[in-house]
Amino acid sequence: MRSKSLDHQKLCFRYFNEDTNAHEIEMLWCIKSGNHYIVDNIPVYVPSVAFKDVVEGRKVNGELFATQILEVSGNSTVRVLFKNKALIGGTIDKMRLLGCDSEISNIPHLVAFNIPKEIDYFNLVQPYLQEGENKGKWEYEESCLAHDQIKG
Repeated sequence: MRSKSLDHQKLCFRYFNEDTNAHEIEMLWCIKSGNHYIVDNIPVYVPSVAFKDVVEGRKVNGELFATQILEVSGNSTVRVLFKNKALIGGTIDKMRLLGCDSEISNIPHLVAFNIPKEIDYFNLVQPYLQEGENKGKWEYEESCLAHDQIKG
């Protein structure tokens, strides 16, 4: 785990969890940049947010909350729910070879991946994820697909 500098702050990101039918909060490390914050870890639960997105933050009852996305990074976030925990390490290694970093969640079998905007998601990453899903290894969800905007 990398250490966080004094410029790093935890921001609360509110989202609706369809499984629990309730609003929940994911805390993400962000780097303060002027009056804004740059997301500095891969979101696991909150949809529509990706690594390096720029957000606005506001204090509410002493907690810092993200209020809106000001600039999208172009990165995408994909969540993978593994059927077998033994597959996680090899999949993280394969995704790293494709140029994608990961964030392991607090829930066994759930990993989020950052797909940088420079990576060809539709020809490199998505076929690999779809193949694993078709073989029953995992289920995946495109929680923030900025690559749709650059697909053309």
